Amino acid sequence: MGKGCIRPVAPEVWDYRIGGVQVIRKWFSFRKRRPDVERQTPLNDILPPTWPARWTVDLIDLINALGLLVALEPRQARLLDAVSSGPLISTDDLRGEGILPVPAYATKEPKPPRKSRRTPGPGQESLDFSD
Repeated sequence: MGKGCIRPVAPEVWDYRIGGVQVIRKWFSFRKRRPDVERQTPLNDILPPTWPARWTVDLIDLINALGLLVALEPRQARLLDAVSSGPLISTDDLRGEGILPVPAYATKEPKPPRKSRRTPGPGQESLDFSD
């Protein structure tokens, strides 16, 4: 797609991970000339010929959002410590508040969604992107 640079990006923002995945690196992996994704449909082959300006805006938004998450980490750690070191709620406490026993209506399996009775209209079974 070419070359470009956005800086400064704090190391903790660049290294920010969710579920072990480095977020910014993953974001870029989907926007390369040859994206790091398993080809699932012909839609995977539709790529812009150049870097769209919108991607730059999206990247800056992502960097800012991750920066805000990094800034929240000390507060989150303090909150987790406070909750973890606080008193536990016992089953007796839950019974005293009427939360236990769980009412029968709350233990039923949810009903599966109904199948649609509609049939696909013309052109809804497939999409043709050929010229």
